[in-house]
Amino acid sequence: MSVTPKVFIIALLGIFVLQLPAQESIDTCTSGYLLVKNSSLTSKDDLYRHYEALNGIIVDCQYEDTLWIEKVIHKAVELEDSLLNASFHWSYYLLLYNKERYQDALKYSKILIQFADKYNHPLSGDFYIEAGINYSFKGDFSNEYKMFNQAIEAYKRDNSENLTYALSNLGNFYQGIGDFDKALELHHQAYKSAQEMELEHVKFYNTTNKLFSIARNHALQNNIDSAKIYFKRAIVDGKKQRNEDLMLTVYADYILFLTKIKKFQKADKVLIEANAFFTDPYFSNKFKTEYISYFKFSKSKLYLEKGEINQCNLPADLLKAELSNANKKEILQYGIDYSIEKEDLESAFNFSQELKKLINDEAELQRKSALAFIEEKQKSTQLLEENYKLTEKNKNRENFLKLLFTLVSALGLILFLLYRTNRKSKKLNEEIAEKNNQISSQYSELERISYVMTHDLKEPVKTVQSFSNLLANNSETNFSSKEEKIIEVIENASNGMLESINNLHEYLILGRKSILRLINLNDVVKQVLDNLSGIIEEKKAKIVYGKLPEIRAFQKEITTLFQNLISNSLKYSQDHMAPIIQIKVKETKEHYQFSVIDNGIGIPKEEHKNIFDLFNRLHLQTKIEGSGIGLTHARKVVEMHKGKIWLESIPNQGSKFHFTISKKIS
Repeated sequence: MSVTPKVFIIALLGIFVLQLPAQESIDTCTSGYLLVKNSSLTSKDDLYRHYEALNGIIVDCQYEDTLWIEKVIHKAVELEDSLLNASFHWSYYLLLYNKERYQDALKYSKILIQFADKYNHPLSGDFYIEAGINYSFKGDFSNEYKMFNQAIEAYKRDNSENLTYALSNLGNFYQGIGDFDKALELHHQAYKSAQEMELEHVKFYNTTNKLFSIARNHALQNNIDSAKIYFKRAIVDGKKQRNEDLMLTVYADYILFLTKIKKFQKADKVLIEANAFFTDPYFSNKFKTEYISYFKFSKSKLYLEKGEINQCNLPADLLKAELSNANKKEILQYGIDYSIEKEDLESAFNFSQELKKLINDEAELQRKSALAFIEEKQKSTQLLEENYKLTEKNKNRENFLKLLFTLVSALGLILFLLYRTNRKSKKLNEEIAEKNNQISSQYSELERISYVMTHDLKEPVKTVQSFSNLLANNSETNFSSKEEKIIEVIENASNGMLESINNLHEYLILGRKSILRLINLNDVVKQVLDNLSGIIEEKKAKIVYGKLPEIRAFQKEITTLFQNLISNSLKYSQDHMAPIIQIKVKETKEHYQFSVIDNGIGIPKEEHKNIFDLFNRLHLQTKIEGSGIGLTHARKVVEMHKGKIWLESIPNQGSKFHFTISKKIS
């Protein structure tokens, strides 16, 4: 979304007009700053003065003059201000955040990021961090990953010690998608960076945070001894810093970890220490509600596991706070366990419905986010390849001109230039090798992250399936017809999600370990027809093809290509007509061109452009089964064989899918 000055102002008004300043007497604190309010505001120098005054009135007086802020921001947009790193912006963000106006704070952060991107102005990495954390709360890891990487770039640009925040949060991202090795590497980098900070309380806040993240990483991998060590170290450092919410979270997660490994006696000791901290009069009024809720959840989980259910907090009370999706899922699962222990199956079912909806919404968001993430990484890799090829082409041209010059020079000069050219050629080869390594590294990273993401997405779906099966098979419960229908809907939705995830997973790993070989396509098509014999017989379909050539190809992938195209023609056949599918081939000097032609329902022209996109479906799920990924598979296989794929189709007359396979695949 691009941001014009007008849109920028309208968006900010959405924050300002809701929070008009109180009509109170101007006290001693604000009077000096407010003298600047009505002074000149025409240049960037004026803007500096107003920024400084606004920053002072916010930091020193905690006073929010929204009309003044609106006027200054309006002028900043008009001047296309490059002073987005002015302290005022961050002070105002913190004011909104500390007043627990989280949505206003987030809106302000997003607008600044969009404005900075549009006008290529520098912006503090802190805003990218805050936006990334918000995306992580929602499970939107594409934007989360993007924001944390932008934060790293901003901090490196500014030579800021806050780089440790970005490294740590990117580590949390990898931890969230199950890549624990990469997460651990980043968390250790962040911890090392944090140790070099100058201010003691800031240093210990950061070391606590990083040690805590390392502890969680080990806990998730069941590295029990390592997790214990790092939780203890996090608590030691936590007592030397000033953020009470962080300390409470460390205690909560340590209790949950000890509960999980059944170390109840040790968990009780940690709980006594945590309760003393939680009830300390100095801290008791400073905790934010979401951190209080999470701490109470950790205690309740311990009590539930010990069978002390009367000491547990009610799940509904814990869910009242504004929680991240990850914490909300944990508490909903606790609600299910708590209700079952109380023999309240109706509440257990209700909590499972909430959990199912949250997982459904998150899975859909993650699916879209995963595709956006993959597309962005692919574009990045393609751009790197293009730059590399262009650079190589220009350098080859330069080398040619140099060589030409040597041919018309004296023998001594020729020898000298050949020596220099050889040295430059060696350097060029090294640069090319380095570029190739970068490209290979990006492809490997894309493959690894994509593989882990799809694997990780299956787990919450399997949890919902398991619980719905538990309910459905509970012989002691007599469900009404409505309740049975709900359970059936849960099972169907879970199966559908799992199928989509499996298909995405298959798409991502396609071609990972393939080997080129000489393949007889007659054998390939015969195998495909055997695989599809059931639907061919059911539809009384006729498949027509002549002698097909032997080609160099990837066997598994080329089989998938023909099966997906033929299967597609069978699915989208006309009701009143038996399918007739023809496979044709013609040979050129450079490639083989194949065509799969059917007499099916056809595809409208406006749909042709997106027909090969992931999860693109032209017909309702209830009408024709399918995942919407078959033609995307086909495109990927064709591209692996250095070919192209395209479509001709007329509604109600049929479709022709054409594709080429290069003869020069290496």
